[in-house]
Amino acid sequence: SGGMGGALLAAGMSGGEAEAKALLFEKAGRALSKAGGAPGPTSFFVPGRLEVLGKHTDYAGGSSLLCAVERGVCLVASPRTDNRVRILDVAAAREVTFPLDPELVPRRGDWANYPMTVGRRIARNFPTARRGADLAFVSDLPVASGLSSSTALTTSFFLALAQVNALPETTAYTT
Repeated sequence: SGGMGGALLAAGMSGGEAEAKALLFEKAGRALSKAGGAPGPTSFFVPGRLEVLGKHTDYAGGSSLLCAVERGVCLVASPRTDNRVRILDVAAAREVTFPLDPELVPRRGDWANYPMTVGRRIARNFPTARRGADLAFVSDLPVASGLSSSTALTTSFFLALAQVNALPETTAYTT
């Protein structure tokens, strides 16, 4: 099989899950196109994770034993010419728009807190990163299931904004 499903299959995902993700990517791509996103978006898949041992110890310097699961966040991204980030939560039909701004104040108690916090951190850590993006995502990770759904979501936002701002090509990113 070709396309996104073929790429996921080649990366080691099982056949049924690769096909299911290909459908989610198509859904996100259609939503992005309908909302006026640029053609030819870039796709990102970020899996959830299962913490077998050491839950909540990794970020405190301890050891953890983790494994990726085949469920995750399917996100498509198109760069913009301004500093605006527009995110479409396709499954919930929600949208948020905000600027890449180091002084941005995220919305507490709202799902938009996740992407806004990522955008603010990128703007603070990388002063030249001011190119926005149109992003659309669909996730098949159950919320609050212990599979790190919020981590997968924030990681997908970071990867997309890092790419449109060419952060991996900067010294600040690689050091």
